[in-house]
Order: sequence, then C-alpha cells, then structure tokens
Amino acid sequence: MKKSKFFTYVGLSVGLLCLSNQALAAEKDFAEFDQSELEKFADNEMPQEVKDVLLNVPLQKDSPMQVQDIPEIIPYATHAIPGNTTQDSTFSKTFGEKGVNTIYTEVDSQGFWSSLAFNQFSGYGYTGYRGSETPAAGSITSSTSVKAYGIIPSISVGGSSWSLLATAKSLSDDENKKGNKYAKATYSNVKIQRVTGVNTIFYNKAHIKVPSGLNDTWEEDTYVWF
Repeated sequence: MKKSKFFTYVGLSVGLLCLSNQALAAEKDFAEFDQSELEKFADNEMPQEVKDVLLNVPLQKDSPMQVQDIPEIIPYATHAIPGNTTQDSTFSKTFGEKGVNTIYTEVDSQGFWSSLAFNQFSGYGYTGYRGSETPAAGSITSSTSVKAYGIIPSISVGGSSWSLLATAKSLSDDENKKGNKYAKATYSNVKIQRVTGVNTIFYNKAHIKVPSGLNDTWEEDTYVWF
C-alpha cells in the first residue's frame, strides 16, 4: 500500500542552514510503491529500470545520518560503503500521484587518486507524469546534483579535474522525448573524497508542464554519509 507521510523539520543546526530552501521544506510528501501501483505506469511513463528500483531497493529507514547534533531531516540515507544503495520519491503538489520525482544513488566502489581516497557513485533522477494530457517534448525534465555540508570534500565528475564540493555540483540532465512522459537523468563516475564526517546530498530537480498550462517544479533528495 502506498504511504504518504509528512515530516516537520525542527531544531535545525546552523550547519544545516546552508541547505536549499526546498530541501528544508516544512512539509514533504513521501511516496512508496507496491507492485500493483507500479503496474499503473505505462512504459512511456516509467521505464522498467525505475520500477525495479522502486520495488526492490529498500528505503533505508534504519540507516539515519550518524552525525551528532544534526537532526535527521530526511529519513532515507545510507553509509558510503560499496554496494549500498538509497532511493526516495515524492509526489507533485500540483499533479498529486500522477507526478513522481525519484532520486536513486548507488555506492559503486572505493579507490585512490594519488594519495586522495574516494568513493565512486552512480544513479539517476527520474521525473514521470501519469496524467491524461500529452506533454510536448522537452516539457518534462530531470536535473541531478550533489551537495556536501559539514566537512567539504573534493569531487570529480566524469573524469574531470578534482575541485572542492563547496557548492552544489551538477551531475546530469534529461528531458522527455516526443511520445514519452518521463525524463531520466543518469549519472556515473562521480568520485567524492572519502573522509569521515563528510555528508552528501544527492538531488533530483523535477519539472513537469502539460498543455493545459499546469506545471510544477520540485526537488527530491537522498543522503550518503561517510
């Protein structure tokens, strides 16, 4: 059964104030799916890969961020250990359950670049629409990014030079093709310096606009702690 839950975030520390307003929204709708609900999505609304993740990758409620004095503002997080995964979804305020935003993150491996230890990540952001209207090509978008707070690590994306993750770093973008009602922005080869105390937030910024003029833009996020 799908569950919609509401969480109020209180007692935020000064360190969390650097997060975006959307990530710190006072209320947030969480979406969980079972097999019967996923079957309602046609292939041009949600690809099978996304359905498999939503059905089989557990929401890691038992792996909260383990940082003292920082409240658990998002309940779904995972430790940066190779093989760990985390995902989360939310419905659109405008389109309700017919608009879905999903972020999925996987810890692929660990390694070294010179003397710098890192973890490597991959995943995607998905934006899907299950309504009766037919969106024009390019009117559904997904944009993924990553941000750190607390200790600021270095990052390399797609083989780029290393730089400090002092502000949000764009990872990938996608838009719907003609006839499709979803966008899926895949990212890979994202290397983040492995330092105890680093906390990272992977975002998907979803946007849906339909011919009637209704539109919505909202974010979903998951956490990985080191």
